[in-house]
Amino acid sequence: MASSRIQRSLQSTLKALLPKHLGRFAKRRARHLRLGARGECMACRALQEIGLDIICRNYRASGGEIDIVARDDCTLCFIEVKTRHKRPFSRPADAVDNRKRQRLIRAAQQYLRAIGQPPLRYSFGIVEVIFSSWRLSEIRYWPAVFDEASVAVAGGRAARNAADSKPLHVPRHV
Repeated sequence: MASSRIQRSLQSTLKALLPKHLGRFAKRRARHLRLGARGECMACRALQEIGLDIICRNYRASGGEIDIVARDDCTLCFIEVKTRHKRPFSRPADAVDNRKRQRLIRAAQQYLRAIGQPPLRYSFGIVEVIFSSWRLSEIRYWPAVFDEASVAVAGGRAARNAADSKPLHVPRHV
C-alpha cells in the first residue's frame, strides 16, 4: 500500500516536471521517421527496378550511417536517401553537405574494412524521394555525385543538376 502511494507520488512529480508539449513532439518526430522509412523503402524498390542489387540497408558505423549499400555490376554503391515533402525552391539532395559526405565516407570505409577490403570500385550516390502530401511525387537518383577527393577539398561540391540525375520510373505498386 505504501509503495503504491510512493509510486503515484513519483509519477505525479515526473508529470509536473516534464513539459506538456513533449507528447506532441514525440508524435511529430514519429511522423518524420515514418516518412523517412517510407522513402527508403521506395528508393530500394526503384533502385532494384533499374538493376541495382540491394546488399544492406541502414548500416550503422561509429561515424555515421549508410542508408543503402547496393551493387551495380562490379561497383559498390553507398547511397544516401533524402525524403522530403514537396517544396518549390529546395532539393532534398542539398541537405547532403560536406560534413554529411565526410560521415558517409567514414562509414563506407568502416563497411569496407568489415567485409575484408575487397578490391572493388565504389561510389557515393544520393536518392531524392519527394512526396506531395503522402503521395509519391518524384524519385531522382544521382549515381556518383561525390567522391573522397571532392570532399577532401574544403567546401568541395559536386555538380548536381537535373542533367546529372536519373529520374527513376516509379512503379505502380510502390
